[in-house]
Amino acid sequence: MKTKYPLSVLIFSVGLFIGGTLFGLFLFNYLTDTSTDNDYMMQDEDDMEEMMDDMIGDYSDIKINFQKIEEETDLYSATLTYPVITSSNKSLEKDFNDEVYKLFHNDLEAIKKASSDDAEFIKESGNKYSIGIDTSLSFQNDELISFITDGYVYYGGAHGSSAGHNITYSTKDKKLIEISDLFRDDSYLDYLSEVSRAQLRQQDWYDETLSDEWVITGTEPKEDNFSLFYLTEDSLVITLAEYQVAPYAAGQQKVIVDYDELNQMLTLEIN
Repeated sequence: MKTKYPLSVLIFSVGLFIGGTLFGLFLFNYLTDTSTDNDYMMQDEDDMEEMMDDMIGDYSDIKINFQKIEEETDLYSATLTYPVITSSNKSLEKDFNDEVYKLFHNDLEAIKKASSDDAEFIKESGNKYSIGIDTSLSFQNDELISFITDGYVYYGGAHGSSAGHNITYSTKDKKLIEISDLFRDDSYLDYLSEVSRAQLRQQDWYDETLSDEWVITGTEPKEDNFSLFYLTEDSLVITLAEYQVAPYAAGQQKVIVDYDELNQMLTLEIN
């Protein structure tokens, strides 16, 4: 004898089956997602720490120290002083220290390689290759840290040449900046070119007949001509290398531009 079920019971049973199936699928997806999240938890912790560092945005606790690399062999000598920072923002601290160390480590590796390649010449001449760079703090505020580097490198010959690095660092963007990063657009190049020529023509070594073409060429409105710079409390200081605008005997040249003259061009308030 067959038992007949009312239509309402059949509809209820089908609904119960469908509901149970959907709940099962939901539970499976939830557990799968949770498992995947756990797999990546350790990796995400590092990203989260860096993100929290960036969100804090307080760089007032940055402390600056200097470390020294000293090496000497029969072929070369190297004395390199470079800055290191400590900060509660560990991501910033690591980024700055890694970037700056790389610059000076590359200096060391370059003189090692050159002296090794020229070992026979060095032994015959008795003049080992050498490099020395000193670094000092020139400016610091909440967004920028800037350093003066003053050095000398000798690779044989009658004399050596100046050596140094552009070390102006944005704590906000976490990068070593170029001079173009300070300005709104490229119009600053024409202005720096004009100011540089005016200042250089006032120097004792300047001679209109012998030096003016040199000065004009070395201060053309190109970023490369003004790439080595540092900041002070009051001014932007541009360093021009030997032979760029004057004979070697005249040495490096400095062009000093007060911030008051640049305020309309700068991307941020420095002083």
